[in-house]
Amino acid sequence: MFDTLDNTDICLILLLLNKQPQISSILLVDDNPATNNFNRLLLMKFGFCSKIEISENGQEALKYLQSLSEDEYPNLIFLDLNMPIMNGREFLESFEKEMSSGFDKIKVVLLSTSTDVDDVNLAQQFSNVVSFMLKPLNKASIDSLWTQLKAS
Repeated sequence: MFDTLDNTDICLILLLLNKQPQISSILLVDDNPATNNFNRLLLMKFGFCSKIEISENGQEALKYLQSLSEDEYPNLIFLDLNMPIMNGREFLESFEKEMSSGFDKIKVVLLSTSTDVDDVNLAQQFSNVVSFMLKPLNKASIDSLWTQLKAS
């Protein structure tokens, strides 16, 4: 039943349940469609946001962001580190170099299945990165992120 719901349907359900979204727009960047679908459903289920877009690699994400006006930028990007075509590190390097106006307002959460020290340290190398999280996302990690975002 829930497989056929789109973002608008889910937002309407959240509003009817009197759960206001906490973030207005998110971009999920991951090469795994199942992970993207799981994360989208989880973020919507817990009322974390009202609009979620998906890109399957860093290059696709950059093109998507470049097509937007400043008032359409997502508030938050969940970025997988290990992807083909353009991985998370390459995306962050291009993002920081090529993007300017308004992009400093976009926060990035790095996602990985690895606790490799280099991956964890990457979070400290880019000003937009606010967190490093292990996949898969869960309610506790979303709640922790929300608490962190409110405090910053």
